[in-house]
Amino acid sequence: MKRTFILILLFFGLLGLALPWGVVIPVSAASRGNLGLQNGLSTPVIASVSIPGRSSGTSTLLASPSARVNSYMILVTPADIGVGDSFTLSGYIRNISGNPVEGAHIIFSINGEYLGQTASTLNGFFTRTFASKNRATGTYVITAVFNGTHLLFGSGASTHLIIYPALVVVQTVPAIPGILFEMEGKQYVSGPDGTVGIPVSDPGDYRLTILVDQYNNPTQKIEFSRWLDGTVQQYLDITVPVKKKIQVGLNVYHQVDLNFVDQARFPVDPQRVTQVTYRSAQGDVFVVDNGDPRWIPSSRISRVGVGLVPTPLLYSVISVMAEGSNVVNSSQQQFYALPNDTWQISMLLYSIRFSATDGLFNFPVGSSINLVAPDGSVKNYPLDLAGTVAIHSLARGNYSVVLVGGYGLTSRTPIALSRNQSVSVKNISYLDLAVVFMFGMVLTLGLLLYGRPQIFNFLVRKNRPQVMAVERASIESAGGNGFQMKGKGVRPLDEIIKWS
Repeated sequence: MKRTFILILLFFGLLGLALPWGVVIPVSAASRGNLGLQNGLSTPVIASVSIPGRSSGTSTLLASPSARVNSYMILVTPADIGVGDSFTLSGYIRNISGNPVEGAHIIFSINGEYLGQTASTLNGFFTRTFASKNRATGTYVITAVFNGTHLLFGSGASTHLIIYPALVVVQTVPAIPGILFEMEGKQYVSGPDGTVGIPVSDPGDYRLTILVDQYNNPTQKIEFSRWLDGTVQQYLDITVPVKKKIQVGLNVYHQVDLNFVDQARFPVDPQRVTQVTYRSAQGDVFVVDNGDPRWIPSSRISRVGVGLVPTPLLYSVISVMAEGSNVVNSSQQQFYALPNDTWQISMLLYSIRFSATDGLFNFPVGSSINLVAPDGSVKNYPLDLAGTVAIHSLARGNYSVVLVGGYGLTSRTPIALSRNQSVSVKNISYLDLAVVFMFGMVLTLGLLLYGRPQIFNFLVRKNRPQVMAVERASIESAGGNGFQMKGKGVRPLDEIIKWS
C-alpha cells in the first residue's frame, strides 16, 4: 500500500513537469474602447521586454503546485493624438481569481522600444502619460508587461496608438476669407471664418508666411499689420506642435465714394468741389482732389488682453473746398469706412436775392450783375424787368457784386455770405446827379442869402422903383420948356430929371 502511494505521487509529479511554461489568456477589451483590434480584443503577448538596467526574462503563467498564481491584464487603447501631443496609457491588472493586484510594476514599450513604467494602485488600476516627442504620423504598437512576483506569474497585453498630422490653426483678425498662407512650399487658404488649418506630419521648426499681395477682392484691400507675438515681418517661425491658435492682424481698406448735398438735401454737382480733407481718429489725414473715390483704412489692429482686436476708425470731415471757400464746419460730420460705402456730405450753401434800383427814385436799373466768388471767378446773371435776380446754392464766403448796364456811377458791393439773404444794389444815375447838383446849388444859395441879408435886400431893392429926396432939380418937358423946383420932388414918368 505504501509503495502504491509513492508511485501515484511520482506519476503526478512527472505530469506536472510535462506542462507548458507560457500559457497566455486573451482578455476582451471591447468595453474599454479599444479601436482597430479584431473582435475588440487586446492582443495577447508573451511577457518579455528588455528594461534598461535589468535582465530580460519571460514571464510564465505556470500551473504549479507552489503558492504562485496566474495574473491577467487589461490595456485600454489610447485616443488618437496629433503630432507632438501627449498620450495616456491605462489599464487593470488582476489575479486569476479576479482580485486587483496592488503595486504591480507595469512596463510599457512602443514598437519594441522601452517607453516607461508605472505601478498599479490598490484597485489594480495603472496609468501614465507620455509625450510623443519627435514621433511622426503613423500607427504604433503599444505593449504593457508585468514580469511577475514570487506570488504571481507575469502577464501582458498590447494595443495600438495612432498619431495623425498636427494641425497648425491660423486665425486672421478680422476674419477674412481667401487669405493665402505658405508653409513648406504648400499654400493654404483661409475659410469663411478667417481660419486655416495646416496639417503637419512631423514635429519640428517651420516658417509660416502670409501672402497678402495675392489677395484679390474688388470691395476691399488688406495690409499686413502684425502677428500676435508682435512680429512685424510677413513670416513667423513656429515649432510644431503649436498648442495655441496663431493670430495674424490685418489692416482692411475700403473704397469710399463721396456724395454732396446742400442743407435742403438737394444734390450738388461734385465738379464744384475742388478738395476734400478728412482725418481719422488716429490722426491720419487724407486729402482727396475733386471728391474722387479713395481707398482708406477702415480699421487698425491693437492687442487687447491675450488677443488681437480690430478697431474701427472714425473719420471727421475737416474741409470741403468749393469755389475757393470751405463749405463745412470742421469735424462736425463723421463717418466709418464700410464696404462699398458712400459718405453723404452736407455743404453750407446759401441763396441771395439781388435787386438793382436807382439810388434816389428806386426804379429798376441795369441789365445784369457780375458776381465775384471767393476764388476770384466771375459769373454774370441777367436781371428781370423788376431789376431782380435770385441765385441759389452759393458756397458760404466773401463775395462782391457789380451792376452792369446802369447809367451813372457804379461801385463794387461786398457781401459776406453766411445765410440766405437779400441784397439791394443801388445805382447813382445821371438824373440823380443832376437833382443832387441842383439841390445843392439851391441849398448853397439859400444858406448864403440867409447868412448875409444885406445881399438879399440889395437884390430886392435893385429891382423896384426908388423915391429920392433932392434939394434942387430942373425939370424939362418934352417940348424943351423947363422949370426949376426946390425941395422934394417927384419924378414924373414922362419927364427927364437932370440932377445937379
